[in-house]
Amino acid sequence: MSIYDEHQWNEETQSCRCGYSTPAHGMSHLHIEEPLFKDKPYIWIQWKGTNVCCDISCDCGASLHFDGDFLYFFKCPSCGQVWEVGTHVPIYKVNDNRAVGSVVIEGEM
Repeated sequence: MSIYDEHQWNEETQSCRCGYSTPAHGMSHLHIEEPLFKDKPYIWIQWKGTNVCCDISCDCGASLHFDGDFLYFFKCPSCGQVWEVGTHVPIYKVNDNRAVGSVVIEGEM
């Protein structure tokens, strides 16, 4: 069973198969992402419609490039699958030398 099978919205009960309840419009992307990132380091992005430049790859093997605003969803030009852009980004440990010359953010907890 994939994570998508485990997290399927039931219109009749207005809940997900795993028991999570979201608004009537259906399942949130957080619903899928949170279990994938549980107990792993990540950054959570609050999208505010800002400009983005990115390379996108679909599981059908197609890839595309996007430069613009408001990348919340995209449709694969090859297979037609519509994808929602998530809010969780994995982060990786590096040594100090890798960050030399870069701006390193130091936040307070």
